[in-house]
Amino acid sequence: MANIDTGERSLISIDQMPEGFLYGLHAAPECQYFVALSNLENKSTSVSLLEITGNRASVIWQDTVEYMLHSAVWDCERLLFKNEVGSLSVFELKNGKVEQNSDIPVLGRFYSPIATNNGVALVKGTEYKRALVMEGEQGYQGLTPHMNHKLAHPKYWDDERILFLSDESGEVQLKRIELANRELRLVASLSSLEAIGKMVLNQKMGLIAIGVGETIHIYKIDDALTQVQHLKTIAGINPYFYKDSITFARKSGNITNLYMMGLNSNDAQLIVPGGHSGMEKDGELYFDYWSKLGVWKYKEDGKHELTYELPFEIYSLVKSDEELIVQSLKNDYFKLTENGPEKLKFTRISWLKEVRNGTSLGVERNTAETVIYFANWR
Repeated sequence: MANIDTGERSLISIDQMPEGFLYGLHAAPECQYFVALSNLENKSTSVSLLEITGNRASVIWQDTVEYMLHSAVWDCERLLFKNEVGSLSVFELKNGKVEQNSDIPVLGRFYSPIATNNGVALVKGTEYKRALVMEGEQGYQGLTPHMNHKLAHPKYWDDERILFLSDESGEVQLKRIELANRELRLVASLSSLEAIGKMVLNQKMGLIAIGVGETIHIYKIDDALTQVQHLKTIAGINPYFYKDSITFARKSGNITNLYMMGLNSNDAQLIVPGGHSGMEKDGELYFDYWSKLGVWKYKEDGKHELTYELPFEIYSLVKSDEELIVQSLKNDYFKLTENGPEKLKFTRISWLKEVRNGTSLGVERNTAETVIYFANWR
């Protein structure tokens, strides 16, 4: 503990250290209590209130939240922190005891709260405007207006329609664009999804797979693209359809392994130990490893063929009806040619999602502004 005015420092001994790795302390002026944040092994956070008596401190209250907290607000009367549903949990110290007072709803996303003289500040962060765009030999074409909410994972269903995900309504929605007139239509609200995730399509079988966190949701969509039916969920990441199966990865410690499952089966078969993600092209399955550089062609006998050597790590494979395209960890895109990787340049596309008939489809992102909200206690 240090006196800011005099620079005098003194050591405070804690009778019983909070569990986990201590990474945050929050104090208030002329207050004998302070808040400690500790990171636990399962990425949850231990929040502790400690009382200082002389040169010793002891824990008088502790709570655990199932996520990582970056900050808390403590003014010697009230303790606030962000909860998992995006509101502020408020606790009050009364007569030496901590009681939960209420939850304060907050509209929209925000980062952890920061204490001010008589209230709190909420950092909304740098907000971006997004739009779906196409780039080709004829230049740039905007498919949607620039919007503050997420527009993600646009994919060609055919030459006339594009499917994409949006959270405009506050929940994940599947939408489509009619390329002939740029008309946007709602296909379905996907209430089973907690957030927007990676989407892949199987047009031949009328299937959609969306990976959120470490769970993959599979849907059946009708021919008119007007409604979907949730079929099943699979534990895994990085889904991709391959023939009459779906490939995906599962984490195992610090690595991933690549699996394959028949679409009418619930049994997952390990096909590539250490595999990271796969993609079908021209009837072949290509994949990358978690810890090796390059792109491999899958072989059922396990003798996989190194097709392209690369000097960088891959983040994902991008669907293309021309050469294979990969995204690097630095968010650069490369076309894989016989002479080596060739970097692609775009004027508007920030995230490339597919190339079809020489036209690149993706998401443009423009920086808007950083927003900070202030609130005083009443």
